[in-house]
Amino acid sequence: LPERKLLLLGDNWNPQTWLFFPEAPDVRAYAASFQTLMNLPFEMAVAPHSDTPIKKKLLLDFAQGLNERGFSSARPIKIPGHEHLKTLAYEPAPGMLLVFKSDGSNFSDELLP
Repeated sequence: LPERKLLLLGDNWNPQTWLFFPEAPDVRAYAASFQTLMNLPFEMAVAPHSDTPIKKKLLLDFAQGLNERGFSSARPIKIPGHEHLKTLAYEPAPGMLLVFKSDGSNFSDELLP
């Protein structure tokens, strides 16, 4: 909503963003897309799984954490109801978890809680 400087995120970002469903982009394509989204002129954003508006600065912090160092630091995690999927997680910014599909290269039996 340009007239309100408000970005409607949909499921492009949530406090816990999931990128492990079959239709989800790979983590690098998501990062590129998210970076483009951050170039839009907005001051606040709303997301369906957040009960308060999100300041652009917080989303820019998240965007900055979407990088190879972060991707390679991700650890295996089991998501209830989706335990059969190999998923990895890390925090691109404090309190913001990104969960994505593992290609198997950095998956071990040591799981995040």
